[in-house]
Amino acid sequence: AGPCRSRIIGRLVAVSLYNSASVEPASLEVHPEAGSKSGATPSCASATGLQIGEPSAAGRIMARFLSGYRVSAAALVVDSGARAAAFAAGFRESGLVPDARTFTSEQLAEAKAWAPDVVLVAGDRSVAEQVVAATAGGAWTPMRGVFLAPWLLDPPLLESAMSNLGPQFTIGLDFDPHGKTAQRYLRAMRRFAPLEVPTSEGLAAFVEASDRLNERQSSAQPVLRFFSPSRVSIWPAELQHHVARHLWLESGGLAAVSVPVSNPAPGRAMLPAGAGAVAEEPLR
Repeated sequence: AGPCRSRIIGRLVAVSLYNSASVEPASLEVHPEAGSKSGATPSCASATGLQIGEPSAAGRIMARFLSGYRVSAAALVVDSGARAAAFAAGFRESGLVPDARTFTSEQLAEAKAWAPDVVLVAGDRSVAEQVVAATAGGAWTPMRGVFLAPWLLDPPLLESAMSNLGPQFTIGLDFDPHGKTAQRYLRAMRRFAPLEVPTSEGLAAFVEASDRLNERQSSAQPVLRFFSPSRVSIWPAELQHHVARHLWLESGGLAAVSVPVSNPAPGRAMLPAGAGAVAEEPLR
């Protein structure tokens, strides 16, 4: 599913879930009036696809995480949109990675020739798919792998990345994919849109619409959690097919590789503190 479809489905599912438990049914409106108890306009409108605010914050947090692993050169692969530009600007302006250069998907050969420590994908799904293809079969293996922006949690994309026999792919998420909100979204998707694919774009739209319907305001902390898609699953083989639609990925799961990482304070970075965790320590 494309991001536009994911957002619309996320909002529709939020309204369906609300109506299943409400005596005052709501509906989606093309042009909801101010104060109308409607989920959201069924359009592609989504400024960032994030719950933590501006994409620049995600860029700064990504830089903080990578600086702890002494990354000195990062290739940021972007599209022509404002979201990718803001992410890249936040990453560079943090000053935590000495050399960060921006490339388009048409410049992947140049990015590869430059040999960065890490590749960050800040564009849309089509850009990420080109990076997956460019790294398949070990054709390009950045030392620190490939990192995806928060809006690129797209199951088919991650399944493809796991199958490409290339570098490790990691995604920074502004929510816990195993947490209560994400699980509520996955259950609602399974109930009201079982043939649709859950995505981070869809979840953001689901949360936005749910908050409006229930007249509340979320206040997500500006943090990212980092996860890598993995073939390892806690489910027995005979149950894999049954539980596949309950999870983000059909063949495996999302393995946490960090604790929550916050927006960096000046002069601080995230330094490794053992497997699966990071600790804060002043830069030297």
